[in-house]
Amino acid sequence: MAQANGEKGHSVNRRTFLGYAAGGIAAFMAAAIGFISFGGVLSPAIRAKRSAQWVKLGRTDDFQPDRPRKVDMEIKLKDGWVEGTQAKSVWVVKRQSGEFAVFNSRCTHLGCIVNWKDADKRFFSPCHAGVFNLQGEVVGGPPPRALDALEHRIDKGELWCNYEDYVLGVPEKNPV
Repeated sequence: MAQANGEKGHSVNRRTFLGYAAGGIAAFMAAAIGFISFGGVLSPAIRAKRSAQWVKLGRTDDFQPDRPRKVDMEIKLKDGWVEGTQAKSVWVVKRQSGEFAVFNSRCTHLGCIVNWKDADKRFFSPCHAGVFNLQGEVVGGPPPRALDALEHRIDKGELWCNYEDYVLGVPEKNPV
């Protein structure tokens, strides 16, 4: 039925419809791009911190006082849906008192794996001549801080450590 006196009805012509559709698509794309950008900016701030990864290092009786021993291990990694393992190592030092120290084996300068030289009673970094004493303190070279001591515990005669890596090349001990 035709409209009298030139009044417009509720029908939409093709040109108006295409204008609404183009506007809707543009609004959807702008919202999607904004959401992705906003998520990219905030994701490091809201990302859950890696949970404690306790690793068994061995029986406490297996370690000799003032004789550092390197212990190799595998830690579990999870990145989204991908799970895997990564080889890591620590240095375990049993004190004469029976107390333990556990050090991340990476030099705090650039991350080279330090080695213990029994004749010198020192840890040496092969990369840039970093030198650490039995307490993990820097005694030579460019390392900006002592070896990174790791949290550890003894449970039923077994030594465990909470493995963690730290930012390299800076004086502060900050987790990666």
